[in-house]
Amino acid sequence: MENTKIRAPVTLKGGNYLLWARTMKTILCGRRFWPHIIKSEAPRETTTNEEGLEIVLVDEDKWFQEDQMVLSVLQNSLEASILEGYSYCETPKDLWETLQNVFGNQSNLSRVFEIKKAINELTQGDMEFTQHFGKFRSLWAELEMLRPNTLDPAVINERREQDKVFGLLFTLSPAYNDLIKHLLRADKLQNLEEVCSQIQKEQGSLGLFGSKGELVSGNSSELASANRGNFNANRGKAPWCDHCKRSGHAKEKCWILHPHLKPARREPRANQATGENLGGQEQAGTSSQALGGNGAAMMASSDLVRRSDLDALIKALKESSGNAYHALSSLKPLIVDSGASHHMISDSKLMKNIEPALGNVIIANGDKIPVKGLGDLELFSKKSKAFYMPTFTSNLLSVKKATTDLNCYAIFGPNDVHFQDIETSRVLGHGGTKDGLYVLEDTKLSTPLASHFSSVLVYANNAIWHARLGHPHSRALGLLLPSISFKNDECEACMLGKHCKSVFPKSNTIYENCFDLVHSDVWTSPCLSRENQKYFVTFIDEKSKYTWLTLLPSKDRVLEAFTNFQNYVTNHYNAKIKIFRSDNGGEYTSHAFKQHLAKHGIIHQTSCPYTPQQNGVAERKNRHLMEVARSMMFHTNVPKRFWSDAVVLACYLINRIPTKILQDSSPFEVLNKNKPSINHLRVFGCVCFVLIGEQRNKLEPKSVKGMFIGYSITQKGYKCYIPETKKVLVSRDVKFVVSKGYYEDKNWEDIQDLTHSPSDRANNLRIILERLGVSNSQGHTNSPNPNPEPTQQQETSQHEEEEHLQEEENIQANIQENILEEGEIPSDHEEETTLSEEENLSTSDHNEGSTSQGAPIALRRSERLKFPPSNWKNTRVYYNSQAVAHPIQAVCTIAHFPEEHQVFLGQIDQHWIPQTYEEAIQHQVWRDAIAAERQAMEHNHTWEEGELPRGKKAVTSKWVFTIKYKSNGDIERYKARLVARGFTQTYGEDYRDTFAPVAKLHTVRVVLSLATNLEWELWQMDVKNAFLQGELEEEVYMKPPPGLEDHNAPGKVFKLKKAIYGLKQSPRAWYHKLSTTLLDRGFKKSEADNTLFTLPSKEGIVVILVYVDDIIISGNDKVGIQETKAFLKSVFDIKDLGELKYFLGIEVCRSKEGLFLSQRKYTLDLLSQVGKLGAKPAKTPLEDDYKANRKGELDNKPFEDVTQYRRLVGKLIYLTITRPDICFAVNVVSQHMQAPTLHHWNMVTRILKYLKGAPGQGIWMGCNKNTELVGYCDADYAGDTKDRRSTTGYCTFIGGNLVTWRSKKQKVVCLSSAEAEYRAMRKLTTELMWLKALLKDFGIDTPKPITMHCDNQAAIHIASNSVFHERTKHIEVDCHKVREQVQLGVILPCYTESEEQLADIFTKGASTKVCEYIHHKLGLVDLSRP
Repeated sequence: MENTKIRAPVTLKGGNYLLWARTMKTILCGRRFWPHIIKSEAPRETTTNEEGLEIVLVDEDKWFQEDQMVLSVLQNSLEASILEGYSYCETPKDLWETLQNVFGNQSNLSRVFEIKKAINELTQGDMEFTQHFGKFRSLWAELEMLRPNTLDPAVINERREQDKVFGLLFTLSPAYNDLIKHLLRADKLQNLEEVCSQIQKEQGSLGLFGSKGELVSGNSSELASANRGNFNANRGKAPWCDHCKRSGHAKEKCWILHPHLKPARREPRANQATGENLGGQEQAGTSSQALGGNGAAMMASSDLVRRSDLDALIKALKESSGNAYHALSSLKPLIVDSGASHHMISDSKLMKNIEPALGNVIIANGDKIPVKGLGDLELFSKKSKAFYMPTFTSNLLSVKKATTDLNCYAIFGPNDVHFQDIETSRVLGHGGTKDGLYVLEDTKLSTPLASHFSSVLVYANNAIWHARLGHPHSRALGLLLPSISFKNDECEACMLGKHCKSVFPKSNTIYENCFDLVHSDVWTSPCLSRENQKYFVTFIDEKSKYTWLTLLPSKDRVLEAFTNFQNYVTNHYNAKIKIFRSDNGGEYTSHAFKQHLAKHGIIHQTSCPYTPQQNGVAERKNRHLMEVARSMMFHTNVPKRFWSDAVVLACYLINRIPTKILQDSSPFEVLNKNKPSINHLRVFGCVCFVLIGEQRNKLEPKSVKGMFIGYSITQKGYKCYIPETKKVLVSRDVKFVVSKGYYEDKNWEDIQDLTHSPSDRANNLRIILERLGVSNSQGHTNSPNPNPEPTQQQETSQHEEEEHLQEEENIQANIQENILEEGEIPSDHEEETTLSEEENLSTSDHNEGSTSQGAPIALRRSERLKFPPSNWKNTRVYYNSQAVAHPIQAVCTIAHFPEEHQVFLGQIDQHWIPQTYEEAIQHQVWRDAIAAERQAMEHNHTWEEGELPRGKKAVTSKWVFTIKYKSNGDIERYKARLVARGFTQTYGEDYRDTFAPVAKLHTVRVVLSLATNLEWELWQMDVKNAFLQGELEEEVYMKPPPGLEDHNAPGKVFKLKKAIYGLKQSPRAWYHKLSTTLLDRGFKKSEADNTLFTLPSKEGIVVILVYVDDIIISGNDKVGIQETKAFLKSVFDIKDLGELKYFLGIEVCRSKEGLFLSQRKYTLDLLSQVGKLGAKPAKTPLEDDYKANRKGELDNKPFEDVTQYRRLVGKLIYLTITRPDICFAVNVVSQHMQAPTLHHWNMVTRILKYLKGAPGQGIWMGCNKNTELVGYCDADYAGDTKDRRSTTGYCTFIGGNLVTWRSKKQKVVCLSSAEAEYRAMRKLTTELMWLKALLKDFGIDTPKPITMHCDNQAAIHIASNSVFHERTKHIEVDCHKVREQVQLGVILPCYTESEEQLADIFTKGASTKVCEYIHHKLGLVDLSRP
């Protein structure tokens, strides 16, 4: 069998797949090779040996040999082109399945149609019957393969319907070939009615391009007839032109596309041919003869020329070349052809210096025209090479050749063509049109006058004149230069400079029912109303034009107002709002508002940006309301603070006034189907007298005077404002004096807008004083008024402004007094000096005033109230010298914390910590702390005194001081620590391995989040002299520290036996002893964080987190925690600091609702050190345009004090422990630590100003009682403008609390935003996997997939789909960790809108609105804000 040769009788060519597959299956099955097609592995045979055990027998070598033989048989049966495309298949099974998928489509309608069409067109002709029958039987067999026999009625009916459609398609003209292809590509053929509909549509579209009389030349009938004759001889059907949509010729022979193919001589009847008689026999015969004559003449010319004829031709050409005549009146004109590559001239009189040449030119119809010579064609006094072709029917001028040789433009117009010199803009010549062709009848150079006149007619010069005249309107240009035709739509500059908004047409939409469409808009007032309202929102019904108005204190109440309005409509009118139209204001486009509309099925229509006209109903209604309100206020001189009452009353009146748009009906009448009553209406702002009830004395007046301001909607009465009591009374017993306003003086500017009022600053200062606990009465008592109070109050704007300014000055003086109380108090001597100077100034001013009284002309004096000048000067001097414009008390307070925590914060704020040894020894408490530390070291035998060996180097040391607090704020102890300067150690000599037992701050936040959610206890302990617990293995020598020089002999050093702080190996020694002790106790060390130890038990779990000598103990096993604390106290010298309150500079405030982390004290100390406590706060860490190149900032001028920059940035990095809002900004400035510039320093200053605005901001961890793990990731694609690298940002939540976050620039340049996002997903995946492992150490499993939020769908698809090779082939292998975890079900990518992407602030600078929204979502709060 191995030597058996198998030959395939059928070769696969693509269309004969079914025949090939059937024959190949028969052959392979006959040779028992078919298992190689259906199986990919050798069959396994089992047998039993002598011992009764089953043995599996597999002959893999034989299987492989047969497999390759079958593969060769299949490959030999393929056509070469198909074999080349599928030679990559390695097994016959793969090759068979691949070919079946490609060619084995059983429902191929196109192939069925082709077979049926071939059967219908099959004719025997000269073939023998056997050959003819073989072709027929082959086609019929393939048709049976495609449509096997069946008894299913549904299939039979379907095939019968298909045959009907096929029969119709067979009869269509070639113009419908594209439609036929489209119909046959479908998976299922349409029925006959649907196909007829498609054909009707196609016929209509053909009519658009092939209507009668369109683009039909005079001799089109000739060409159609001639082409029809040729086609009938070849194929038996008339050809079809795809260009002009007419039959009789093909596209490549269409005269419209190729004008030079028109015969030069035409019969008279041919010129009379029209589109109606294209098929006429007489015209067809005439044109056919004409074309046949020309064709015979052309075919008579041979490609071979005899020598004698060539010599005679050359002689004749030389004789005639000298007498060339330029005028073309008696010659054939030059036809300008843009498709010709060379000039082709048939008249020798147009050429000079003809040289013989041989060759042929193939024209568009495929004919070869011989070239007899090459000469010079003189055009406009210049020469251009041309082919001499005497047998050619026309003279063709190549546009490409002419413009190149003459260095000119060829400008085509509707009826002419111009040739214009490029350098001089002179028109060299021009031609016209004839029989639809551009012709040039004169090759002479145009005169200068004609040139300049003709240049105006040229399109290019038209544009130049349009530009010269300043881009005027086409009508104005036509009046100035009538011969110019230019459209402004063709000028890009006019589009950019004159583009205006389109005219808004009047809407013709009619809404049958009320509330089908509701318009809305929000209006903002320049000042507050008497009820502290700032806005009002209107809702207008399109059908009735009825308006509802709601006053609002802020825009965030719009949704509440709309909800109330919607309920009102549903309850009172039993209707539903269908369409809601508004602008794109944030109050309408918020997530909550959109969700509410979607929930109730209301369509929200918004106007385009900067197109308020699309919300014109609401805009015009606001204008109408304000016009009516202003008119009523001006009529009775009502102050501006009553604008809200006027607007409400205006809305009430407008709804009851007839309008033209409602056919002289009022909105009230259209909505309620009855006319409104107007008998109760009164004048706004008029004087009214309200009857007082029974609660009055018999001798008191029975009414009170007030001002009418409107009508009550909940009571049947009038609303009257009583200025004396500043109350609004609603009563029906009111007497009106409609002819008299309450405010008689016409002074409409007496109430200034709050945004521009001078009292606004005074009010702000007063609020600050009230929060600081300073009374404002001192300002008035210190500035007494010597003049008596006038009997009648002066209500002028000047008087009020003076009062506001004086009030502001008094308040500023009070601020100064408060600042002096908090700071240094002036001495008595300074106060006496100041008072004496004031008395002298007062006396001198009084003397000057008395001498001026004797002057003959009295000066005009101001009528404003006067104050003693001494007090005024005193206030201004104090304010200018020491007052702070932006005090820290205005942005930070501890009043909102619990009282217990307030005491704790007050304790840590008031104590001072020395920075040097010299400062410490000035105070007894610190001297005692130094002595205690020295005794502890001597007690532990930390060192021994001796000589410094030769070749050794002694390290130095310094003292570091701090204060340890108890949980109640009391001082646990003053701590002095001796720290060695380990940076002077040398590797290999006095240290080897190093390890810092420092807990990851991420782990700290995870522990705090779990403790909050699971209600675990939190305790803090401090190890006294922790590093002294470890033994040193290397020889380390230290110079005597400050304070111990006098206790040892001169020249002696200390040989350290125990590790102390600062040594590189100290943490390793201490950690080794601590971990060994805890592991012996039964604790387990976490693999995710080696400083985390857990002790699970039946009662719960005990968690220990180590950060050098500070230890956090948590868990729910209360007994275990107490036993662990007692055990640690017995082993180490350790202090129990109580509940966790202050850890590594982090303030912890815990309550039943949650836990708050902040670095308030650290921030205030930082601002104090850099002198930014009085800086003006900033709203964002980075400016919005921090990437832009602004003058004076990005000049790359280096910052002088690099050390200060690095120290300050390092402090900001530590501040990001509880401040994720500055994470990205700190990441940006930390990238320039090596060589910062002034611009970078300004960015650092901006961050400090932002911290000044919220120094107490921190992270709130709520008690949500769950441990769900969620992550957000984002990337700023190519965000760095210098190296175009992207920035990765992510954050994670455990139980709804923020625990980790990061902002980092990627190491490589990404090629797309999807790649940048995918790399961010990889970073987040690593973080989530670490958190999952960490939670497992706490005994918390996460069986469900961890949700990963990403705002890039392409990155999510890449992570979920392994087929995206082209988009992921350049990404490193480690990035596909995301895909692996997704496939394992650990990570679940989730698409999130960009607006909801919480990691956005970790990748780029954001606006104030975005920052506030994301900060709220992250859980950032500021409990210290006043």
